[in-house]
Amino acid sequence: MSKKGDIIQVHMLTSYPAVLLNRDDAGLAKRIPYGGVERTRVSSQCLKKHWRESDIVSGLGDLAVRSRRGYVEFVERPLIEQHGASEEAARLISEKLIELSLGSKASDKRPGETGNIVVLSDRELAYLASIGVRILESAREAGIEMTDA
Repeated sequence: MSKKGDIIQVHMLTSYPAVLLNRDDAGLAKRIPYGGVERTRVSSQCLKKHWRESDIVSGLGDLAVRSRRGYVEFVERPLIEQHGASEEAARLISEKLIELSLGSKASDKRPGETGNIVVLSDRELAYLASIGVRILESAREAGIEMTDA
């Protein structure tokens, strides 16, 4: 049985009929040998783009954020603007949440951002933001000043 707050994401592999949605840099249909026959290939990126832009999905509104900056926008910025955290403390909290939730470090080139694009639902972002606030409040109660040093 899952605990309150657990998040489950499902990823599936599916076969699709061949259509000419993808083209390579020479403008030719992308191909791959499959089942002993050369077949047209449709990349997952191509399918996902069409799904995101479909009337059915776009009509649902924004259910998730697809970005490298999700932690900056939904964890760091509210900590600074709504909870009075210093920029350094907010960045440290955000980067620790990236490490804990994604199992990877924040980008070296862009502090506070993830190295890859991450898709997070509104509920996941709200949960991460609430954890960030709890970390900040706990540090304040304990008299801990959050700095890189």
